[in-house]
Amino acid sequence: MWDEKVDLSATFHNPDMTFIERRDAIVARLKRTRWFKTADQHEFDGVHDIIAEHLAHAEDTEEWDGWWDELYDLADYARVWIGTR
Repeated sequence: MWDEKVDLSATFHNPDMTFIERRDAIVARLKRTRWFKTADQHEFDGVHDIIAEHLAHAEDTEEWDGWWDELYDLADYARVWIGTR
């Protein structure tokens, strides 16, 4: 069913990391996915914009959560499973 699986569970709720450390680690991992690498950067599909522009520069969890919800919806549509627990 899933075209790609991305397991972020070790980082997503890691209490030993600051928000910025978690943000940067998650963004770096997402940028290594086939989904990110093959997304069309010239036509708006949202993947690059959300990951590289919005999540990468989120300053707090409130900002992060809003963009994360958008990315999660795109992932479902693209058949990309993102594990966070």
